Amino acid sequence: MAWGCLQEASGAPPGWLRVPHIDKLAHGGMHAVLACLLYFGVGSNALNRRIAIVFVCAGYGLSIEWGQWYFTLTRSAEAFDVLANSLGAIMGVALASRARTAAWRPRGKA
Repeated sequence: MAWGCLQEASGAPPGWLRVPHIDKLAHGGMHAVLACLLYFGVGSNALNRRIAIVFVCAGYGLSIEWGQWYFTLTRSAEAFDVLANSLGAIMGVALASRARTAAWRPRGKA
């Protein structure tokens, strides 16, 4: 993920992808997937573990933005990207927690 985010940009995407700020969906989506993978890898549903996963993902997103600012010429760091990364991590942990709870619910009970 970091490798892709630190590649030099070649310009605006063609066609329908020219929606303003659509990259925030990509940021949030990538960090949601990362948070889900970490959540299931940790194997615990404790609140402190969920909070730690969100902080790890948010810190990772912040370090990628710092890398874009410091190491690339055609990319820039944006505060809204960090916000999208953090919100994606929160959503990923929430969805994974919900999926785990639903998977362990006894069959036939609502």
